Amino acid sequence: MKPRRPCHVLLALAALAAQGAGARAQEAHDERVEDAAQPGAEGALESNPVLARRPHELPRAPDGRWKAFAAGASAGGGLSEAVAGALDEATELYARDDYPAALARVWALLEAEPDVPPGWLVLGTVYFRLRRYEDARYALERFLELAPDDLWRTQALAHCYYSLGDYERATEHYTAILATGVPSVEVLRGLALSALARGDEERALGLLRSVIEREPGHAEAHRVVARILFDQDRLDEAWAFVARARELAPFDPRTWYLATRLAFAREDEDEARQSEARWRELDPLVQELRSVEAKLRWSPTSFGLHVRRVELLAEIGDGRALEQAASGFLATRPAEVAALECELFVLDALVATGREEGARRAAKRIEARFPEESEAWARLERFYAGLRDRPAQVRAGERRRRLEQR
Repeated sequence: MKPRRPCHVLLALAALAAQGAGARAQEAHDERVEDAAQPGAEGALESNPVLARRPHELPRAPDGRWKAFAAGASAGGGLSEAVAGALDEATELYARDDYPAALARVWALLEAEPDVPPGWLVLGTVYFRLRRYEDARYALERFLELAPDDLWRTQALAHCYYSLGDYERATEHYTAILATGVPSVEVLRGLALSALARGDEERALGLLRSVIEREPGHAEAHRVVARILFDQDRLDEAWAFVARARELAPFDPRTWYLATRLAFAREDEDEARQSEARWRELDPLVQELRSVEAKLRWSPTSFGLHVRRVELLAEIGDGRALEQAASGFLATRPAEVAALECELFVLDALVATGREEGARRAAKRIEARFPEESEAWARLERFYAGLRDRPAQVRAGERRRRLEQR
């Protein structure tokens, strides 16, 4: 087996940190979440007491212990195989959205090997995903104390400042990251939202236009530009941006609400009523979905929560997100729940949202997993008939009949 290389670990952690920081992009501007007990935390605390602890309780290493790391992290930094392995484990748990387990793993590491710098980076990123912004801030600031040359890895710290309402420090940190020369659309976005929070609309507009130039599919940037232009009574310009935001994020009720206000301001009553109807349809569903997903951050193995998330995504009509959520739903199935029942549930949900390629993948998985189940082939026969895939329909029907005749 090839030895783990610390530089490889650090690259993975940089990606992990960016993923964690960017995941709040859609919510960061319109929500303020305090560092307090989050929905679903109660049950998680019982199974994972480390969730109740605060990072300032962790032990400190002797001065100079990680001097080699600070002097050259990319060249190795003196991380042992055991430390690199623990960081890999925490990163893998994070990638599976099991934040409580990732937190427990990195806590154990930092207690056994105090102040290992990448441990603080992982810790801060996990706390960020759990919306414990004050704890995330502490952890990421500690990482920077130990590895000051790695500022470019800490855009989540700027997001923490923003989420805690410290727009001045957020602006300073975003600006410092940009000065390192590391390109980041998320840093530009954060800088724009910080400027807007400080009342500088023109600065925010310029930065958001830069975001769109670099990433034309950035739905939030289009929506926020539309909102600024609307506030400036530039209605036709605003409408072009909100219309594009609806195309990019058709399941975001905030965009439909803004479209409603804009359409009424432009005296387009038909458009306003249609947008309002869609907003009223989406808003309660998305609010519940956010609540469910917040609870899943703390209780990622809760099958009931995964079931409800799939149901809500199907009702909303977001097939792409549903296909991603299905993996968690299937992975957390308890033994007493039939596997075939769960697979068929996913297939039906994907069909309902018009996710044909995803549904075909689900059908192939059912064929492979349940080759001797007549119920599976009966449903597949109907599925392929709905797609007008005559060869696959005939094949499924013949298999069903053979199994039923046994």
